[in-house]
Amino acid sequence: MSADLLDWTDVFALSDLENEAITPVSIGEKALVLYRSGDEVRAFDGKCPHKGAPMEQGVACKSHQATCSWSALGTRPAFRLKPDA
Repeated sequence: MSADLLDWTDVFALSDLENEAITPVSIGEKALVLYRSGDEVRAFDGKCPHKGAPMEQGVACKSHQATCSWSALGTRPAFRLKPDA
């Protein structure tokens, strides 16, 4: 991962993210999807690592994995984010 992606980038306020839903976002040329569960936000790669499908079409699971709608395989989050209060 490039060093510029390790810097914090504000993309949404917590209140702007729908709870228990996947929200697509781009940071530069990097596509990600965010998943909010209560006060926790997790970021996943925007493409399925198995089939390259857009993860914004995936289904968020209670286990904090995103499941690809093409491969039906789960992927773990790339990042676990703690939003500011």
